[in-house]
Amino acid sequence: MALSRAFLSDASKTRICQAVEAVEARSSAEIVVAIKQTSGRYGHVDLTLGFVGAVGVLIYMLYAPPVFALWSIVAITIAMFAAVAAGSRLIAPLRVALGARRGVDEVARAACEQAWALGVCNTRHRSGVLIYVSLHEGRATVLADIGLQEVLPREELTKMIERIEGSVERGPEALAEAIEASADLLETRFPRRHDDIDELPNVAA
Repeated sequence: MALSRAFLSDASKTRICQAVEAVEARSSAEIVVAIKQTSGRYGHVDLTLGFVGAVGVLIYMLYAPPVFALWSIVAITIAMFAAVAAGSRLIAPLRVALGARRGVDEVARAACEQAWALGVCNTRHRSGVLIYVSLHEGRATVLADIGLQEVLPREELTKMIERIEGSVERGPEALAEAIEASADLLETRFPRRHDDIDELPNVAA
């Protein structure tokens, strides 16, 4: 929740936008930072926890010393399932932790969808870069178009991506600084051209 508030504030969006502008002023890279509240659907986690809670209370009622009427067993079991399933929706860290593997896949999928929707692969020089930030999962994915992949050494591109992706958990200022830190590499390998125009929004949230 704190991460969401930090990234979605107007001040943070402005700071990130300034970082993107600073890089684009020195290179032909077209960077867009997409900030989304969540990428995945965690209904399977809610249902699993609800099922475990329901089975637990059912076993207790069947074997505990008090004798429960059949109707009360059914009613309490259903109520427990509903309560636990609904309650898990309110505990974001728990849902993300239990759905961690799926969360990684969901963020990657959502990033690809955003790249398509924002036209990251449609820039004139194929120099688009999507920095996709998913707040609920606390993750970021960076996608660089083919134009950058062809001119940037693989090792340096990987380091740039890892630096940006790893900055998100430290907040918007860390992300802005990581974006700005990529300026030297991008300026050297993909310098700004005289006819460059801004083809992508700097921040999409």
